[in-house]
Amino acid sequence: MSEQINILDFMKYRDAAAEVNILCAELTAEECDIATRIARHLDKTLEEMVMELENVASCQQSDQLEPANDTIPPFFAFCVGLETIGDNLIPHLASVYKSACENHNIHLGKFPGLFESRAEAFIQYLKQIACVHGLAFDGGVREAGPAEQLALSGLEVHLRGRMAQAKEAFTA
Repeated sequence: MSEQINILDFMKYRDAAAEVNILCAELTAEECDIATRIARHLDKTLEEMVMELENVASCQQSDQLEPANDTIPPFFAFCVGLETIGDNLIPHLASVYKSACENHNIHLGKFPGLFESRAEAFIQYLKQIACVHGLAFDGGVREAGPAEQLALSGLEVHLRGRMAQAKEAFTA
């Protein structure tokens, strides 16, 4: 992937308006208004998270830095770093959803799709970051080979597990 990912492309990943319209077809007007407000709040949080990551990913790294573990190939180490980011930011997104529901006096299980779609978009975004920036750390821009595809699959499985853990709190 040779083109740079930007926030606008990322946010186009899903059609948030269509998502809320589908959800609203089964809700009262008041519930639809609340769902729309929660969706907007989650979108703003997601955009802030991604913008911060874009800022970090865009910084030039110093040649003086030593790798934390030189036994792991750079691409795999980068994926492990993205797992750590996901371990922190997916629960953060879930807590924003929880707070928004509590602020509107809505049960967490009422609109779980609002959280799920944004967490899914974030997972896909982290995979794209791995492809664009992780490969650059691994000797320059090239296509992801079988080993890198395996690392990407592991990253996705790990992040989906984190999303599942966060969703468990909604049904408790």
